[in-house]
Amino acid sequence: MTTSESDPVRIDTSEGGVLISWGEPGSTTAGMAEMLSTALTVSLRSGVPAYPLIEELMNLRFVPDGPTGDPLVPSAVSVADHVARRLAFDRLSSEELRKLGLSGSGSAWADAYTSGAGT
Repeated sequence: MTTSESDPVRIDTSEGGVLISWGEPGSTTAGMAEMLSTALTVSLRSGVPAYPLIEELMNLRFVPDGPTGDPLVPSAVSVADHVARRLAFDRLSSEELRKLGLSGSGSAWADAYTSGAGT
C-alpha cells in the first residue's frame, strides 16, 4: 500500500518482531508506524498470542487503503489491516486462518478490500 509512489509501506515480520516502515523519518506517520511496530513486537516477544492482536487489527478501516504491492496481501483497508493480515499469514495455523475467514492460498487476502467486513 502506498500513499504515493515514493512512500510505500514496508512490513517485515521476521526476527520475532514487527517492523513497519512508512513515511518520512520524523513525521507523524513514521512515528505512528514505529509505535505500532514497537507495541506489536513487545507484545509478541512477551508471549501475547498473535491471534487476538490480529483479530483486533484486521478490517480496521482508515486511509490509505487499496492495493499493497505485497503478493501475500494484495489489498487492505488500512495499514493496520495490512499488518494484521501479514502477521496472520506468517504466524497463524491453518485452523486459526480459517477462523478469521482467511486461507493460506492467497485468494482470501483480496477479500479484505471488497468484503465490507468491519463496517
